[in-house]
Amino acid sequence: MTALYKESTVLGLLILVCIFGGWKAHTIWDGYKSTKALEAATIVAEQNDKIQATIAKQFEDQKIVLEQNKNTVTHEVQTIVKQPIYQTVCIDQTAIDVLQKYKDESNKLRDMGND
Repeated sequence: MTALYKESTVLGLLILVCIFGGWKAHTIWDGYKSTKALEAATIVAEQNDKIQATIAKQFEDQKIVLEQNKNTVTHEVQTIVKQPIYQTVCIDQTAIDVLQKYKDESNKLRDMGND
């Protein structure tokens, strides 16, 4: 019975060592995969940062060039005054009399309509 006991104990310890070793190997493998994924993400992020920095620099350079090449268009308008404006009477006395006559007639017609 002691030989059987020793063999089963050794076999049990061997199984425990294998389980622990498998668990440890799995943990190491998952850590390795996570590290590789993180490294890949870091590399992609660094490349994106470089590309964005390059594009931003090109944009700023182009902006400076455009500001330097700004064209200012100036239009000069020539003004010629032949006669002073509003210096003469626009409506003569005859026209004023005619307008007054029409106003009076209009008032008479309105007053007749109210009666």
